[in-house]
Amino acid sequence: MANTRIIDLVRAKRDANVKAGKGKDHKPAKRTGDLAVAAIIGGLQSPAWEIYMKHFGETTPFAAGQLERMCARDDTKDSGTFNEKRAYLVANGTCGMTSPDTLNLDVEVNSIDDGLAACDPNEVPEG
Repeated sequence: MANTRIIDLVRAKRDANVKAGKGKDHKPAKRTGDLAVAAIIGGLQSPAWEIYMKHFGETTPFAAGQLERMCARDDTKDSGTFNEKRAYLVANGTCGMTSPDTLNLDVEVNSIDDGLAACDPNEVPEG
């Protein structure tokens, strides 16, 4: 079985933010939003971009190549398709608690793992 996909990490962060928000704790979603805004302002090669992307691996560790993919430090750095997915991942986060609680965090991000040997985006994890 493949490792956890990037989209699964994104959905886990979204689900944790939504769950916290339902309990009236909007701080996790606000943090996601604040990190996303900093990433946009800093740009793709900035420390803020990497910090935003790393926050998706706080619960489940990244598989080989995933953080590099999310930060465009792999062979997809010039790919329009992958750059669009990275852009959606950051733009979706800017909604913070207003979406509500980053509910739309995963929109247009699926298949960002394409080509990573550790994570087959087409394999559905068991469980």
